[in-house]
Amino acid sequence: MYKLHMFFLADIDFLPNKNLYDMLRYYLQSMGSLTKKALIVPAFEIQKYGSLIPRNKKQLLKGIKNNSVIPFLSNIWLPGHAPTNYEKWKTAEKPYVVKWEPDYEPYVVVRNDVVEYDERFVGFGWNKVSHTMELEAQNYEYIVLPDVFIVHKPHTPSYDIGRYRSSPTYRLCLQVLKEEFIQKLNKNYNRLFEYSNTSVSFASVISKRRKRNFVAPQQTTVETNTDYPMNIE
Repeated sequence: MYKLHMFFLADIDFLPNKNLYDMLRYYLQSMGSLTKKALIVPAFEIQKYGSLIPRNKKQLLKGIKNNSVIPFLSNIWLPGHAPTNYEKWKTAEKPYVVKWEPDYEPYVVVRNDVVEYDERFVGFGWNKVSHTMELEAQNYEYIVLPDVFIVHKPHTPSYDIGRYRSSPTYRLCLQVLKEEFIQKLNKNYNRLFEYSNTSVSFASVISKRRKRNFVAPQQTTVETNTDYPMNIE
């Protein structure tokens, strides 16, 4: 019996469409070599607590039309999932390739020999972004699947996201880690990724902290810091 060794890297606060597992198995078995390929499962979110979760693409498209469902984070963090090209996905019948862009953090199905997450990005902030960036550094191909999806359910913010919103030190440390990560990525893979924010040394940031205004991000129930792999066999 042919055995697949794949992981679906997703967040625990998402629900899958009906028969997602079987549909993923179909694509995995029909797409040939999956070396350095990341299969993207588009992510959406319902707008209100208690709303019904769409079970198939037809129901999902109906929810998009009446604005009860939107592409995940599209109202507060567009770069995170915009490269998935949701407009194309609405009518797509076949998998299609998309290009990586800065801050892209899709939910992907990949081989289990994929590079591991950088454990420095624990808690809230940049864990999936950094991982996707390293896949790009390794020349992965990003392929969006046309008839599968996951839906985020609103919930109260976690302790970690609360710390991110309220602590200038937390956000400062996260920025320093971002810069260190990108420097390491450029060195290891001979790439020229740019910083998404102004590059400054830790010492210079510390010396200027009192002169800077740290504005907390918009309050929202959305968070994306609970990554876990689903083994697909």
